[in-house]
Amino acid sequence: MKYKIRKFEQNLIDISIPEKIFFLNDSKNLVLDLGCGEGEFILNLAKQDSNSHFIGIEIKYGRILKCLKSLAKLNLKNINFILGDATLILSQFVQKGSTKRFYINNPDPWPKDKHGKNRIINSVFLNHIFDLLSHKGDLVIKSDDLNYINLIRTEVQKSKFKITLDHNEKLPSTKFQTSYAKKRVPIHTVYSKKN
Repeated sequence: MKYKIRKFEQNLIDISIPEKIFFLNDSKNLVLDLGCGEGEFILNLAKQDSNSHFIGIEIKYGRILKCLKSLAKLNLKNINFILGDATLILSQFVQKGSTKRFYINNPDPWPKDKHGKNRIINSVFLNHIFDLLSHKGDLVIKSDDLNYINLIRTEVQKSKFKITLDHNEKLPSTKFQTSYAKKRVPIHTVYSKKN
């Protein structure tokens, strides 16, 4: 583990230590933010909901370090972060039926056709998330890229999920979403529920 992050390790889940990851499978109040960026979104959610346990997953070291530094300034006991690849963490450490909600904010759209294979969201990935959700658990995906959101809707229709259009919940913004709002770029939402 890199030196800078060591002083925040009490809030970092080290997936190489089994006792650190036990509650990934033990909690029916687990909420995961995949690609949590610098953490502003999930930290605000954790402030609002003390009954849930939030975990932000991010692959970039610098972003996780910012998440942990922000968390150190708050008195929150219901949030942790994981440094790693979300797809690997979901496949190796999160059990079926263990999570009540997933958030994916502004996933990389990989707009060029030749890069389409790099997009994280496809029906196989969505079916895996569906299996990890508890009964009536849900998935919220937000993007500023209308083409990608339309592709996501198509992938949702191929998956076990059903799109639910009436999602009016007021959620905190990410840093990117705040920036887009200033430029009047709309944010599109796909909301799906496990029945």
